[in-house]
Amino acid sequence: ASAGGDTLTHTQVERREFVPARAPKDFADVLQRIPNASDSGAQVRIEQYERTFVVYIGGTVDGTLGSSPQPWDMSSNVAALGGDPAASEHAVRQAMTESGITPRDSVILVGHSQGGLIAMRIAQASDVSASTVITAGAPIHHIETPSGVSVVSVEHADDLVPALSGPRAESASGAEATSTHYVRRTALAGK
Repeated sequence: ASAGGDTLTHTQVERREFVPARAPKDFADVLQRIPNASDSGAQVRIEQYERTFVVYIGGTVDGTLGSSPQPWDMSSNVAALGGDPAASEHAVRQAMTESGITPRDSVILVGHSQGGLIAMRIAQASDVSASTVITAGAPIHHIETPSGVSVVSVEHADDLVPALSGPRAESASGAEATSTHYVRRTALAGK
């Protein structure tokens, strides 16, 4: 995949062999299926169960800011946090299209860090029928949860990445303003 400056030049989608997958058995299984930088460069994994697709999206690969051939870079982080199109979102959308996902299909989006941010941005789109978003360590505190979408955000209270989106949005009564459910713990407790 390649992005240059403010203009996305192209995205390469490599279709791998179809391999039957069993449905995830629990949250830990779901989160373990998110691709990481060691997964031969793949940052998107898509599984299909009947007419439901699960789209797993990895986190930032390239920590440099500026023009990069890697869509999962800091430029995509900055763009997505600001509500602008990101090269990584374009790459995920292209992978979804090439996997045969249509607006009629139910989609579950799962992402780590930047992948969680991109999952929320895709869930907001009118051309995607997202039912659920699951994030881990993602900066999503001020992203509006789309109507009818269940969101579970797993994060460490002392993790800088979720904090990049600011404090969680609260209503006038002091309660959380969204239907997003946060699962939190302190990573450095007792250290």
